[in-house]
Amino acid sequence: GFGYEFFEMPRLEGRFHAYLPIMTGCDKVCSFCIVPYVRGREISRPLREVTDEVRRLAGMGVKHVTLLGQNVNSYGKDSGSAGATALPPLRVGAMAGSADFATLLRAVSKVPGIEKIGFTTSHPQDAYEELFQAIRDEEKISRRFHLPLQSGSDFILESMKRDHTLAEYRKKIDRMRELIPDIAITTDIIVGFPGETEQDYEATKKALADIQFDGAFIFKYSPRPHTAAARWEDSTPFEEKNRRNNELLNLQKEITRRKNETWLGRTVKVMVEDMSKKSREEVLARTWQEKKVVFKGDGTLIGSSMKVRLKQVFNETYRAEVIPLPQPQADRSGRPEQAADSR
Repeated sequence: GFGYEFFEMPRLEGRFHAYLPIMTGCDKVCSFCIVPYVRGREISRPLREVTDEVRRLAGMGVKHVTLLGQNVNSYGKDSGSAGATALPPLRVGAMAGSADFATLLRAVSKVPGIEKIGFTTSHPQDAYEELFQAIRDEEKISRRFHLPLQSGSDFILESMKRDHTLAEYRKKIDRMRELIPDIAITTDIIVGFPGETEQDYEATKKALADIQFDGAFIFKYSPRPHTAAARWEDSTPFEEKNRRNNELLNLQKEITRRKNETWLGRTVKVMVEDMSKKSREEVLARTWQEKKVVFKGDGTLIGSSMKVRLKQVFNETYRAEVIPLPQPQADRSGRPEQAADSR
């Protein structure tokens, strides 16, 4: 979790990027997670309030907004429910019934000045067709989808109270890739959950190999107080957790490397975030898949979006060249074009 209080102001990162909480709490009861205990039930901010806030941010020069929630995909599900009394309920009918997350994303996409919209974090239960369609249709929306799987074993998923099977999760991933071919999908995995056998672990390893995520955060299980799982025996020895963790990290590293190489030679849109840490003549940008890119440029580019061609990749950071915009053909004096000198 981000440690946000729900009605806290959005947090700015640099001049152009803001994190905006759109909901608090979580109605899921994953047996390893403390959020429902600490945060309580889900409460979503009304759609109008969120879009007004995004407009205000755009007016301050923000171009990139990341919508935050413990489970953003279930945004709006609490509207009109008993849990939502703390906030004015969404007016039913205002946006074809109470607004869901796909509706919210489409509404935020219409705010002038906002060029890129990200969101985190998501639960597979609430990753649904209309959401995938909204991402496909709205080019401002980030093409990275973080969807925690946690385990490839149905037995462990059930014990984690994740409310889905591996097959159901796979179906959502396949549909997302079908609708949004340039989507990058990342995930979270826990090894050594109470009761995880070697067979359960092998199922997770196979899922990682089969699904081919762009990236994965892989954690060794450790009990959290106030969670259901904390009452169960932490049955996997530390050395074994470590072995499983490292094995999956190495497997994923190789998958990420191969996936990253498929982008080489492609022209992609990036948003410039900062100067490069390593060179004063280069800027750091991110693609819509949230992959890091460095290329020649100065501070005046920060906050702007542009097209670049990906040339090389080292340790998950790409080197790229800028695609120059076509220049008006005014100068017919036969002098060589300026562009050639500025490389």
